[in-house]
Amino acid sequence: VLDTLQEQGFLYDSSLCPIGKQFSDEEFRLRLHQHSADAGSIWEVPVSATRWLGWSIPFSGGNYVRQLPRWPVREAAARWVENRAAPLVMYFHIWEIDADQPNISAASWLQRMRHYRNLERMRDRMHYFLTRYPFSSIQDYLGFTQNRQIERATQSQDLRSEPETIAVQSTDKEYDLSIVIPCYNEEASLRYLNETLGKLKKTSSGLLKLNFIFVNDGSTDSTKALLTELFGDRPDALIVSHRSNQGIGQAIITGIDHATTEYIAVIDADCTFDPLQLPTMITQMESNTAVIAASPFHQRGRVANVPEWRLLLSRGAAFLYRQVLTHKFSGYTSCFRIYRADTVKGMRVYNPGFCGVTEILARLDLAGHELKECPAELQIRLLGQSKINLIRTTFDHLKLIVRLAAYRWLNVALPTPTNKVLVD
Repeated sequence: VLDTLQEQGFLYDSSLCPIGKQFSDEEFRLRLHQHSADAGSIWEVPVSATRWLGWSIPFSGGNYVRQLPRWPVREAAARWVENRAAPLVMYFHIWEIDADQPNISAASWLQRMRHYRNLERMRDRMHYFLTRYPFSSIQDYLGFTQNRQIERATQSQDLRSEPETIAVQSTDKEYDLSIVIPCYNEEASLRYLNETLGKLKKTSSGLLKLNFIFVNDGSTDSTKALLTELFGDRPDALIVSHRSNQGIGQAIITGIDHATTEYIAVIDADCTFDPLQLPTMITQMESNTAVIAASPFHQRGRVANVPEWRLLLSRGAAFLYRQVLTHKFSGYTSCFRIYRADTVKGMRVYNPGFCGVTEILARLDLAGHELKECPAELQIRLLGQSKINLIRTTFDHLKLIVRLAAYRWLNVALPTPTNKVLVD
């Protein structure tokens, strides 16, 4: 690896962290040294580690400083500075001094402990070392100037590729599209959502004329305030609030009621489905198409890191819905869809929760509309917590399937919604 880095024009590297018996037969690799390659040399600056019974124990890296007790780390640093000629090499990550960073809920408990434990103490711990000892950068210590780095880099034959861009199908038509986004206690994901919608607007310019409808479904956290902060002054955004939590199905209906465009998309606030797929989806809309429904279980779809219980629920429900409905889709529970507005305006659902998402699709199916399914990738939620109740949602789906079967084959009408939804 060091040979390759040297060939690519690097002057030094500090990625080696000796642990345990690593390099026990090459003691020089445990401290600052120059590595000789065929085309020249490169400095290797390993993270400092203390030796104990022939084992290397790193102590000066960000995670070690943060996780280990303060006293042994400070003692190891003091002994190094006092007894060694080679400099102490210490590092930390920028994110480690941000105690208020978003908490990624998708990670395992071990990953969360490794990443988040003692974040609130890291600033003080680094302050101790930065004020007690004189520090300099590797570049300054080795005497490399910026001009020398540029000169070395230009000697490299490495041609780095341009950043990947998102290709949007060429078309002469511009689609007016309202994007409905139900939000219930989504304070952790809204800033990420804002970044994603900004990217969508930029990459779909000329194809999509976008406006956004955020439905705050009676959130009890700071979702409403954050929506106002991020989108309240934007002319392309509308914020509607339920006075109490109604459920995602009803939130979608409320958003549809407030849309004024020919096409209406619905996406999750947590971006478990990628909104950047919308430009590709909308070009599949034809004059007789009522909805384009995205499914990760499509033969060209993909599921990444999603819990098995959620997949089992979705696949099991899809099998049963295929026995009742005329369109044989691979999935019916995803809310990631694009509707033709005139087919859903005025629709009401009796199940306002998660099953309301499926009920909307089922009503379009039983009304004889043309529905299409397209592939999508489903990712695990990264920010915030899922609101789904597995047991309740399972029973709700079973009841809906029975009622749809009774409607189709016995002409038994579906229940009529009776609750009145109050919005601000």
